[in-house]
Amino acid sequence: MSEQFKDYVTGGAFHLSLSRRQTEMLCHMDQFGYSWGYLNTGGALIAKGLCERTTEGDFPRFGLTEAGKAVIPLLKLAGLYARIETPEAVELPPIEVLVKRKEPV
Repeated sequence: MSEQFKDYVTGGAFHLSLSRRQTEMLCHMDQFGYSWGYLNTGGALIAKGLCERTTEGDFPRFGLTEAGKAVIPLLKLAGLYARIETPEAVELPPIEVLVKRKEPV
């Protein structure tokens, strides 16, 4: 168990408070495996023990911890789970690029 999560939720009684952005970021990480997200939102979720920074790939990302994965079913049960819609790919027409070079003097 994450000590950070345990310390956050058991300060006297079990309490977990999440903002709308935090729930959206948790849902994004659940659906896509990671999130770039907002730095402040990610930092708040890290402080609560629900996500961690990873350096998979070429850039830093946020990923769910075990505690974060356990919160996902609670969000679904409460009706707070945000399904992220991904737009369909659009076929782009070919683009012709002409480079105008300056003639030598």
